[in-house]
Amino acid sequence: MKKLSLFLMLIGFGVPLFFTGCSHLSVPAEKSVDLDAILTSLRNDKEVKDYVCSHNSKEIAVIYSKDEQESFAVISTQTGRKTIIKDNDLTGSVNLYSPEWSYDDAYLSVNEGCCVMHGTYVIDVSTQKRCYEFGNTAMVWATNQNRVIYEDVDESVTPVLETELSGSCELMCYNAETKQKTKIVPPSPKYGYRPISFDGTGNRLTYERTDLQSDEQYILTLNIPLDHQTSSSS
Repeated sequence: MKKLSLFLMLIGFGVPLFFTGCSHLSVPAEKSVDLDAILTSLRNDKEVKDYVCSHNSKEIAVIYSKDEQESFAVISTQTGRKTIIKDNDLTGSVNLYSPEWSYDDAYLSVNEGCCVMHGTYVIDVSTQKRCYEFGNTAMVWATNQNRVIYEDVDESVTPVLETELSGSCELMCYNAETKQKTKIVPPSPKYGYRPISFDGTGNRLTYERTDLQSDEQYILTLNIPLDHQTSSSS
C-alpha cells in the first residue's frame, strides 16, 4: 500500500501544471523552479491585465493596469526581477493587449488602441527598446525566424466600398533581425486580408481574403521563402 501511494505521488509530481486564468497564457511543460510561484502571484494580482510566458519559459510579458494607467513589463522566472519597458507609448493612459513572443523569444509584440484600428509595437527584449511599430488590424509571428506578417493599409489605393480603413489592405512582412520590410500581398481595392497562421516550417502562410462587395471569405495559402520574401496573392 505504501508503494502504491508513493507511486501515485511520483505520477502527480510528474504532470505539468497548466493555468488558464488568462486568455493569452501559455505555459510550456519545461518550467523553471520559480514559474509556478510567479504565475500564482500574477493571477492574484488585481493590477495584472494580461500576461504570456515565453516559449522557453524563462520570461513572462505582463501588462499592468492601475487607475486607468498601464505599463508593459518582462519578469524573469529565473530571478523574479521585473523590468518595465520604458517607452512613452506603452506607459500611461493607453489600452494594451495581446502580448506575443517571437519564435525564439528575442522579441515581443504588443497591441495598443482598439480592436478595429490599433498600433502594434515590436520590442527588442535584450535592450527593452522599441525596434518597430505599425498600424494594422491583424498580425502573426512566423515559426522559424523573427518575422511578423501584418495587415497594412495603402492609402493610395481606394477600396471599391467605403470601410473603416483609410485605404486598401495589403500584407507586409517585417524581419525583426534584419529590419527588412517586404510587401507579401499587394493592396487590392476589391479585397481585405488577414493573416491567420504559419505552418511548422515557418515558410507557408495561411491567410484570409474577404471580398468587400459580397463579404465572401476564402482561406488561402502562400509560400514565403526565407531568402526571397516577395510573392503575389494566390
